[in-house]
Amino acid sequence: MRKNHVAALAGIAFRFLAYFIWLFPVSLQAAEITALDFQLGEQGSAKLLVTFSDKVIEPSIVINPQSMTLDFSLTRLKPGLANNYNVEDFNTIANGFIAENIEGHARIELMTQSPTVLNSVIIDRQLIFTLSEKVYSDRETTILS
Repeated sequence: MRKNHVAALAGIAFRFLAYFIWLFPVSLQAAEITALDFQLGEQGSAKLLVTFSDKVIEPSIVINPQSMTLDFSLTRLKPGLANNYNVEDFNTIANGFIAENIEGHARIELMTQSPTVLNSVIIDRQLIFTLSEKVYSDRETTILS
């Protein structure tokens, strides 16, 4: 009789989970990055446009002196987008970027020539990153020297 109760509870739990997934399918699915577009921005800045299939996922960002890592959790790159991109011919602060899928999340690492300021904006299904060179004041330059 105890086995019947366990089986009944398991059946109820399974039906509840199936109903929950049916109600909220988008929230449980991984987002997908469908396009990456690198552009020359205003005053020589670099722009990276990240386009999503349905919902925009804001990344966690790690800034290093010569690179920035954008880590999109619960997101994957569309097949064919994972690549090492060379963008030196744009003559911006960015040298290139690497896009890759890593264990259930997408990661984009931007390589830069010097310390960089990163701004971002969301428009529709796009996350637009603008990179520009960090300009130091005389006081900051003295402290950094």
